[in-house]
Amino acid sequence: MQNPYLPYPVRIDDIKIATEDKSLKTFKFVFANPEDEDKFSYNAGQFAELSITGMGEIPIGIASSPVEKGFVMFTVFKTGKVTSYLHSMKTGDIMGIRGPLGNWYPWDVLEGKNVVIIGGGFAFTTLYGKKLKSITKTRKLESTKIFTLFFVFSSFRAFVIKLFGSR
Repeated sequence: MQNPYLPYPVRIDDIKIATEDKSLKTFKFVFANPEDEDKFSYNAGQFAELSITGMGEIPIGIASSPVEKGFVMFTVFKTGKVTSYLHSMKTGDIMGIRGPLGNWYPWDVLEGKNVVIIGGGFAFTTLYGKKLKSITKTRKLESTKIFTLFFVFSSFRAFVIKLFGSR
């Protein structure tokens, strides 16, 4: 068993800018050691510690779905020392991921019930699409009704740009 305090080495495979001011980016990571991907088995709703040697660690919600294989994604708002450094990194750079950590959505308990999903701020990116994709691909939820996806974003314009692009 791997020491839970040692991060898995990952390579930045792709970076998507999510807002006009470039303060929100989605990072796609691939594991440097392919066998680490199997060890980093997560459920929708969990988070991980993103580790940058000499800079520190930050807890970030996993933005990719567990049913998507070969990579893991995180959406990160540039706000402090570690996030600013991460935003300056380039495709191909190596860093670490420690986890997965935290709880997940108990879909087995929710089957057959009415579900309302509520997200807020930049954590919404971990809900939007990826979690819903996970729900529909990993569970048979014919009897479950997901009524509404409510969200609060720091800027409605930022959300609209994320969904539809800027003009």
